Amino acid sequence: MFARSSEGFAAPVSMGGGPTQGGGFGSEANTGNAVGGQGGFGEPVAAGFMLTERVRAFIIDFYRKMCENSTSDVRYLYFKEWTNLTNQYYKDTEWPAEQEISSLVDDNEVFLLCYKELYYRHIFVHGEPLLHHKMESWENYKALFDMFLDGANTSSLQLPLEWLGDMIDEFLYQFEDFCSYRHRLTLLSEEELEVLESNPDVWNIHMVLGYLTSFVERSGIVKLLQDPEVQVVGSRLSVLESLGYYSLIGLCRLHCLTGDYRLALQQINAIDVDDKRGLFTRIASTQITLFYHIGFAYMMMKRYADAINMFSTVLLSHRGFRGR
Repeated sequence: MFARSSEGFAAPVSMGGGPTQGGGFGSEANTGNAVGGQGGFGEPVAAGFMLTERVRAFIIDFYRKMCENSTSDVRYLYFKEWTNLTNQYYKDTEWPAEQEISSLVDDNEVFLLCYKELYYRHIFVHGEPLLHHKMESWENYKALFDMFLDGANTSSLQLPLEWLGDMIDEFLYQFEDFCSYRHRLTLLSEEELEVLESNPDVWNIHMVLGYLTSFVERSGIVKLLQDPEVQVVGSRLSVLESLGYYSLIGLCRLHCLTGDYRLALQQINAIDVDDKRGLFTRIASTQITLFYHIGFAYMMMKRYADAINMFSTVLLSHRGFRGR
């Protein structure tokens, strides 16, 4: 359990929004000035303008429940209240920045890194992220993942399985988005090209691969899944073990993107895709991602019957969710 104080989670390995100090898989990124304007929603909102009493109460409650390791309450705040507040206040603008809420959460680095993961994800979902958003989000993921891998400050932290699965999914989505952005050379300004040239490690594929691989190796999730004496239950997994599990699926996806389909299938050897109660079934998007990329890999390897089986299985399992 965490005490709700400035020492609640202890200081993480690295700070988000800037160069990491130790850890990581590459050199520091120099984001320089924000490229492309003020923000991903057009005109910036005055600091504090959208920080209503209800939002203040939400931030404080979110922080308190994380400190208490109240996973069910954090899950509710993550799924329901965040969405409700977004629709009411932030559908066309950014959530309050780190400096606007830090005093509400005792400047706790762990909570702020997790909050900024949601903050940048919101910009990617509801806005049009600019180059500085893409780079700042990358720096935040590096700091957050370094902290999880180090474990000194998060060994007793508990987060909802769904948030951790979404975190890996969003990490890879933003990687794909940046790859697409970076190769639209004729549409980029000279300033953007200069920033990209001076920051070659931002969303570098080797670093992305390094983080996913490290989660798998350090969590020992493969050995855990292969142990017949152990029944893997989501509520009993640590944060690192959960990230390791979803990183296996992420590696399958990443290797499909690079065209190494045999290696993609090897990544999920430890996952029993026939298990109707497997952890991948907890999140619909994760199950779809897993079966889609397995099916795609089979198709590219000309194993058409296996590919059809994968696609049919996931389609049938979600046919009742349409329109809900």
